[in-house]
Amino acid sequence: MEFASVLIRNSRRMDTVFTKMLAVQTQSGLGRAMNRMEEEMDEIIFMLDQMDLANKKRNIKLITDLVKEGYELLSIYSICCDQLLEKRLKREEQ
Repeated sequence: MEFASVLIRNSRRMDTVFTKMLAVQTQSGLGRAMNRMEEEMDEIIFMLDQMDLANKKRNIKLITDLVKEGYELLSIYSICCDQLLEKRLKREEQ
């Protein structure tokens, strides 16, 4: 239950930060938002790692699947951040 609570809290924060990243107009604001996003992602990765370690002995499929899905969702957020940065860089070059 503790793992789930922390994951939910950090996921909500990450979503809020990502929404702010989309609205930020300045380079410094984007940098701050990216740093915050990285912090939230690091927290989630840590918790997913802890869940995976705790599940090694029991090997509960539901938890294994949750960890896998968590990493896949983080990957999607990471790709979105990369695309956002790429779009911003193209816009600045014009």
